[in-house]
Amino acid sequence: MISVLISVFNEDKYIKSSIESLVIACNNACGNNYEIIVVNDNSNDKCSKILNNICNKYSQIIVINNEVNLGLPSSLNKAFDKAKNKIIARMDADDICEPNRFVKQLNYLIDNPNIDILGSNASLINMNSDKIGKTNMPLIHDNIIKRLEFNNPMIHPSIIMKSKVLKQLGGYDEKLMRAQDLDLWHRASRNGFKFSNINDSLIRYRVNQNPPIKTLILSFSVEFKNALINRSLKGAIYSFLVLLKNLLTKYNIYTPKALKNNKQ
Repeated sequence: MISVLISVFNEDKYIKSSIESLVIACNNACGNNYEIIVVNDNSNDKCSKILNNICNKYSQIIVINNEVNLGLPSSLNKAFDKAKNKIIARMDADDICEPNRFVKQLNYLIDNPNIDILGSNASLINMNSDKIGKTNMPLIHDNIIKRLEFNNPMIHPSIIMKSKVLKQLGGYDEKLMRAQDLDLWHRASRNGFKFSNINDSLIRYRVNQNPPIKTLILSFSVEFKNALINRSLKGAIYSFLVLLKNLLTKYNIYTPKALKNNKQ
């Protein structure tokens, strides 16, 4: 019923808990009718050993080992090529899946058969897995498309989508090492696919609260280029504002709304 796609590169600290949370969520929704396709993107830490142990424990897990590091979009496309099911789910190797995630998402798709791409909100956690906030994503298609003009309205590892989306669009753009999901949403929107988000927080999404300046600049350049490619002036302007906000956040001058009230 579900094929989950994951790419792993040097995530030995988190990969075991991430996959085990997925197994619970899949079992709750599908019984044994699922597969988790993990691409080990030439990790040089303990990921290979951990994945071998997990494979021996769970027959539904398939591991693909890249001989060289290919990056996320190529690895996800390799995983999709192996997928057998009509519903594709995404997960990142350092995030945690809530036990009821797929129960809620599959029921939502049954009740709303016009929806092609479905995400959710997320609890934000830090590198030590402490809860530090939550997201507030747009929920209905029209509002998601409006937000797409500015920034990413979907949390990539929370996504489930119909396999026809990736088939029709030719998968992820392998030239994009970052923001490949944002590019996919733009192409999906232009091709008439329908979006939605569930209001509940169905994953725990890990964020680095103190990324290096180089990472912030790289993220800005990718998002700015993506906005230009998709002819979104609002998106280009917004990327400048996000860079400023991230720099202010890094130096403790500004706290994003999603990280406020983190003691809840």
